[in-house]
Amino acid sequence: MARLLALTLHNIRNIGNGEITFETLPSAGSVTGIYGANGSGKTSVLDAIRLLRPTISGEPLPEEATELVSIGESEAELSALFRVRVDDGERYLKYTVVYRRIDNVLRIAQESVCVSDSERRLGRPFVRYTADERNRLDLSPITRWQSIVAAVDDKVAVALGEQRASLERRSFLFSDTFLDYLRTAAEGGMKPLAKDVQRWLAHYPSAFAVMKELQSWARTRMFLLSTQHNSIVSYNLLPISVPSETERPRELVFSMGDVNNLNDSELAELNRSLGDFNQIMPYLVHDMTLKVRNMGTTILPDGSTANEVVLMSVRDGVEVPLMHESEGVTRIVGMLAYLIRAYNDPDVLVTIDELDGGVFEYLLGEMLHEFSRNAQGQLIFTAHNLRPMERMDFPQKTIVLSTLDPNHRFIPYMTVGRTNNPRRQYIQALQSGGKVADLYKCTSPQMLGVGFTLAGGVDERTEQDVEHGLRSLEHVPTNDLERML
Repeated sequence: MARLLALTLHNIRNIGNGEITFETLPSAGSVTGIYGANGSGKTSVLDAIRLLRPTISGEPLPEEATELVSIGESEAELSALFRVRVDDGERYLKYTVVYRRIDNVLRIAQESVCVSDSERRLGRPFVRYTADERNRLDLSPITRWQSIVAAVDDKVAVALGEQRASLERRSFLFSDTFLDYLRTAAEGGMKPLAKDVQRWLAHYPSAFAVMKELQSWARTRMFLLSTQHNSIVSYNLLPISVPSETERPRELVFSMGDVNNLNDSELAELNRSLGDFNQIMPYLVHDMTLKVRNMGTTILPDGSTANEVVLMSVRDGVEVPLMHESEGVTRIVGMLAYLIRAYNDPDVLVTIDELDGGVFEYLLGEMLHEFSRNAQGQLIFTAHNLRPMERMDFPQKTIVLSTLDPNHRFIPYMTVGRTNNPRRQYIQALQSGGKVADLYKCTSPQMLGVGFTLAGGVDERTEQDVEHGLRSLEHVPTNDLERML
């Protein structure tokens, strides 16, 4: 099991510097809603997590990842704190990685790992790797790792693993090559080490197990839903997780807007999952359930036989192809598998960009109210609809606000003012600009009207009169604008 506890971001898209803590709720789950003005860095947090997943999975960085580095910068830095459960208890791991844009390709320039049984005692890195243009294995602390590398029987394999990680834009510290190497050291499968090195390694008895567990968790328990074209899951697809005897569960994705060709095993898994969905679906969309309509069989190009099936919605006994339902309904169905996981599975991390898109406001608030009370897993989302602010329990632990300051992008929600309604407090803070940090540049409706008038095209004299009026209002306090206009 692993849980993301905190993120520190530097030069990620429009975030100069930002820190977010993901609090643990009484239910042992974690629910975090990120709120803020358009362009204030909400989605950039989810983009950073999307970049973190392949990094700690030991997989290649996506080709489009270079877009995540802030414009005008060549490097971006990401630091993540995790709590990881292994056989001998819980450990804390802090992973820091520096990404460098070289010839429009993103590579890992430096990475480090700190491991401890206490968050407060993380201290210096257990291992730090720096990409070396001279193709040397550059690990630090130097004196410790030189001794360990010297004891490795197959140094060539380790060096080649490092070069391959660099060429394939992978993390070296979370590569299978390095983790196998670390496992060998942990199990004493090397040549005898100096006593001081043995004592040093003894301080990190679970380092290999913790890093390996985190790698496995990232591969199998991180689910990232985005509205962008590079998302892992698109909302017109229905994801079904199929248990597997191997480490990685099989993920079957079914189209909600087209005919699916499924073998008998896949059809059985789909029917099983729809049975689970139908336990909650009628409460999300009134009296609606899901079913499969089998249109017959077909022969695939490889000669095998497949079932042609269409996903249907059922209300009051009337069946309608799911593709003909509203965007809001299909979006709920597309998110449902992951929401169920985030609610029930303590090992899961789910991120959803614009969770509120197409979802009925009242339903959204009630659903997140229940998540904040009883969710077991971790859910991180962005939204513009403020209803969940009123309904989520523990607002100090579930709400993060983005600001207009790129070097201080995020602040936790704090109870202030005369009302204990977080939504009202937030709106009041927006109207006043925010006392702790700039949350929004408030504009009066009259000023918006002036802008639309100018944009619609007016004669030259009217435009001059409007511009003169705007200049005279530049220094008038916002609270007095309505009275004056």
